[in-house]
Amino acid sequence: MDNKLSAIVEGWKNFIFHDPEIEKIALERAKICSTCDENTFSICKLCGCPLASKTRSTKSTNVCPLNKWKEIKL
Repeated sequence: MDNKLSAIVEGWKNFIFHDPEIEKIALERAKICSTCDENTFSICKLCGCPLASKTRSTKSTNVCPLNKWKEIKL
């Protein structure tokens, strides 16, 4: 749980303080999440994470519960 919380906090930091490379990755991840059936009101139903934060977390590398982010490289 601590790793999950750490990743989400880091994602919110990246949401506030924009980094062009992280934003590029976040947009790619968000496109994938936008078509996923597990996305409810921008929260992943499988892990409970807010997607605005999770998609911007560098600690969430390939951590989509359905492994849909595997092609996106940090």
